[in-house]
Amino acid sequence: LQILELDTGPIITESTKVADMLRLLISTLEKPAQVLAQVHKAVHEIDTIKLTDMESSKLLSYFAEGIHDFKQHDETIAQNLSESTTEKTAAEMLLELPIYKTIHGDIIPISGCLVYVIPARIPTDDMDVWRSRGDTVFLARDEKLQELYDFLGCATISVRDVYCKFILQHFEYLSPEARIVHLHHIYQTYIRDDAHPVNFTAEDRECL
Repeated sequence: LQILELDTGPIITESTKVADMLRLLISTLEKPAQVLAQVHKAVHEIDTIKLTDMESSKLLSYFAEGIHDFKQHDETIAQNLSESTTEKTAAEMLLELPIYKTIHGDIIPISGCLVYVIPARIPTDDMDVWRSRGDTVFLARDEKLQELYDFLGCATISVRDVYCKFILQHFEYLSPEARIVHLHHIYQTYIRDDAHPVNFTAEDRECL
């Protein structure tokens, strides 16, 4: 990410107190909120930075582990609202990072988007049309990232809601080929007599 690092080795040999002071001022992996601020700044100031799939995945996992630090950071900002400050919250910075992988494999920021976390087993055919029509983004469910998604305000929805509130409600958005894929999936997985999907009720089946 082209973020500068400080070699404290020479400093430590000269003055332990100075080194300790510098450690308080410099971001380390043990301070997720500070690391987030540096990554956010680097991504938005250095045009050449393009995160790979692996890099974005590692960053997401790291930030998910630092969720409690982010909550404390934002609580501190909320308590100081009366003061004049332009400091972004951790949630705002996280939303603006291009580290979220959509169900179609695109790596994007999700600030300003309606974000839904959906079951991974749903076919993705033509599901990207909602992003082009209304900035609606679908992310695949991942239990390791769920607390982070909740912190960011992403809505987790069920199979039933994906089909009844999006796909079937706006079936005209889909190509003929995608319609066939989704109808086949619905029948094979949820409707046929020998289908026994987990956590899927008779009411859910009736909706479909």
